Amino acid sequence: DREQQAGRFGMVSISGQERNEKKEENTSVKLNGDFDPIEQKKTLAKKQAYKIVKDALARELKMDEGVQECRNEIEMQKKEMEQAQNEIGRINAEKDELRREYGVEEDSEEQKDLELLEKREAYENGDLSKELTEEEKERLAELDKQGYTDYQKRALEMEKKKAPHTDTVQKADAGIIAD
Repeated sequence: DREQQAGRFGMVSISGQERNEKKEENTSVKLNGDFDPIEQKKTLAKKQAYKIVKDALARELKMDEGVQECRNEIEMQKKEMEQAQNEIGRINAEKDELRREYGVEEDSEEQKDLELLEKREAYENGDLSKELTEEEKERLAELDKQGYTDYQKRALEMEKKKAPHTDTVQKADAGIIAD
């Protein structure tokens, strides 16, 4: 029962509700009416111990719920991250297929120019690790003047489709670390 926990001193109510089973009779007053201070102290000590155990169990259950919520959140974020990574992988595979379709070699000048264009796009979208050198900026200016090939245009469109998925991966990763 979620409301009751077994403890050293019997069943303990987590919510503070009393059990209506058996009330412990007060043995500090004997039948003949004599007052027994030792029995009264024992009864008081039992009540205090019961309250300490009840409070400890309540705190423990609350912590367990918090930990479980974090675990559930992490699992949800991992699933979101995996879906986003799968979508990024699918888009990359499409780009590779497009490259083969256009007959562009991996180490060709056209491919290197595309990678430079993608780097500029990433930097403009906030990826500060993709800072451009002066030489790269000059080459990009030349490319902008002469125009892009059909392959480069289509590949850049595909690259733009990856942006929301990349954001999802980064947010999920940060959320997992925070949790």
